Amino acid sequence: MARSEYEYLRGDTWARRGSGQPVVDAEPFDSYGNDDPYDDSPAWGGRHRLPDAGPGVVTTWLPEHVHDETRRQAGNTGRLSAVGLFWVLLGASVAVWAHDVSPQALTATPVLLQEAGRLNAMVAAFLLLVQIVMVSRVGWVERSLGSRELLRWHRWIGPAALLALLAHLVLAIVARGLRAGNPPLVQGLILLRSGVELVAAFAATAIILLVSVLAASALRRRMNYERWKWVHRTTYLAVYLGFGHQIALGRDLRAGPAHWFWIGLHLAALACLLWGRILHPAALNLRYRLRVEEVVWESPDMFSIYLTGRRLDRLKVRAGHHLRWRFLGAGQWAQSHPFSLSAAPRAGWLRLTVKAVGDHTSALAAVRPGTRVLFEGPFGLFTAERSHGGPVVLIGVGSGVAPIRALADVVPPESVVIYRVRSEVDLLFHHEWAALAEERNLDVRYVIGDRAANGPRALLTRAGLRSLVPDIAVRDVYLCGPGTVINGLVGVLRQLRVPNKLIHLDPFEY
Repeated sequence: MARSEYEYLRGDTWARRGSGQPVVDAEPFDSYGNDDPYDDSPAWGGRHRLPDAGPGVVTTWLPEHVHDETRRQAGNTGRLSAVGLFWVLLGASVAVWAHDVSPQALTATPVLLQEAGRLNAMVAAFLLLVQIVMVSRVGWVERSLGSRELLRWHRWIGPAALLALLAHLVLAIVARGLRAGNPPLVQGLILLRSGVELVAAFAATAIILLVSVLAASALRRRMNYERWKWVHRTTYLAVYLGFGHQIALGRDLRAGPAHWFWIGLHLAALACLLWGRILHPAALNLRYRLRVEEVVWESPDMFSIYLTGRRLDRLKVRAGHHLRWRFLGAGQWAQSHPFSLSAAPRAGWLRLTVKAVGDHTSALAAVRPGTRVLFEGPFGLFTAERSHGGPVVLIGVGSGVAPIRALADVVPPESVVIYRVRSEVDLLFHHEWAALAEERNLDVRYVIGDRAANGPRALLTRAGLRSLVPDIAVRDVYLCGPGTVINGLVGVLRQLRVPNKLIHLDPFEY
C-alpha cells in the first residue's frame, strides 16, 4: 500500500483507506459532501481554500537540510555562549561585592548579616536585569536558547530573584536592628521612614512579590491575557526603583569601576528592550507592510487569516516559527498575541490559523480585509532545520496542528504526520493533507476520538506509537499541542528511547 495511505481511528474502531485520496464515501466524511467537504457548509461560514503559491513557491525540504549540521552547531555554540555569559556576569557581580569586603570584618554578627544582605542584593539586581533581557525579544537571545528554554529560564530566575531580594531585605533589617538594639519590625518601620531611596526599595520589593504571588496562584489563571501582561510589566518599574536605591545607597557602587559596571548592565538591558520591542519591529513593519487579505473558517471554532505584504520573499521566517501579531482594526490595536504560521511562507502570502477561545481571538474572525497588521519575530526553534536529516515524525494535537501543517510543506519525503483531534468536525486542512500525502509522499495518520476512548488512548502509548512508526527511535519528532498532552507524549517517547536531541517541542507555553 502507498506511503500516502490514511488511517482513521474513531472511538474503538480502526479503519484504513488507501491511495491518499480524500475519504468521502464512508464515515467520518459523508456528512461533509462528496466533492468538497467544506463547500457551502454553514458551520464554517465559507469555502476552505489554499491559494496558489505564486512565483515564490514553498521552500523545499532539501535546502533546509543542506546546511543542517552547520546551523545546529551554530545553535549549540550560541546556547553555550549565552549560558557562559550569564555565569561570567553573575560572577562579576559577586566579585564587585567580594572586592569591598574585609574577611576580618565578617567576624561580627551584624557585619556578617549586612554583607550577606548586600550579596543577595547584587544577585537579585543581576537576575532582574537578566529577566528584562529574556523578555526583550532580541533575536540573538531567542535564537541562542529558543522560546521553550527562555521560558524555563524565566520560571527559574523569577523565584530566585525574589528569594534573593527578600533575603536582602530581611538581613538588612536584622543587621541594623542588632546595631541599634531594635526588634526587626521596629527597625523596618524606621528604615521605611529614612528617605526616598529606601521607600523606593520597599516599593520595588512589594511589586516583585505581588507579581510572583499572582504568577504562582489560581488568580493568574483567572486573568485574561492582556490584564496579566500589564501586571507583569510593573516589574520594569520595580527594576527602575531598585536601580535608584542601588546607586544611591550602595556603598561600593557610588563611584569607581563598580559604579560603571552596574550602569553598563542597566544600559545594556535597556538597549535590548528598546531594540527588541520597538526599533526592530518598527523597521520590519515599515519594510513589509502586512495587511489582511481574507479570513477563512476551517472548523466551527478555528479560522485562518491570510496576509499579504511587500517583498515577503525576503522575510526571514520559516515553517514552524511563531510571530506576535497586532491587528490595527477597531478594538484590536492594543493587543498582540503569538500565533504560528499554518503554512510555509510564500512570496505572495502568509497564513496563520487561530482558535477562537477568548474575546480577542473570537473578535479576530471579524477582522476586515485590508486591515493593517503589525508583527514581531520570527521566534522559536521549532523548524525543520533543527532536525538531523532524513524523514521525521510530526505530531499535532488539536489546534497545535497549525505549525505541524506548516512543517509538512518542508520536511523530507516519507515523513510521518500524526494528527490527534477530538472529533471529525474539528479536523483541519483535510484536502491539504491529502495533497501533501500524494505529492510529497507523506504518511498522514489521523487519530480521531474522545480522549477517554480506548482506541485514541492506545495509539498514543509506547506500543501505539511503535506500531505507527516502527523506527521512531531514530527519527526527529516534532510535537505541538496543549502542554499537559505534550508532556505525556514526551514521557512516552523517552520510554521508546528517543534521544532528547531528537525531540522538538512547541507546547503552547510561550
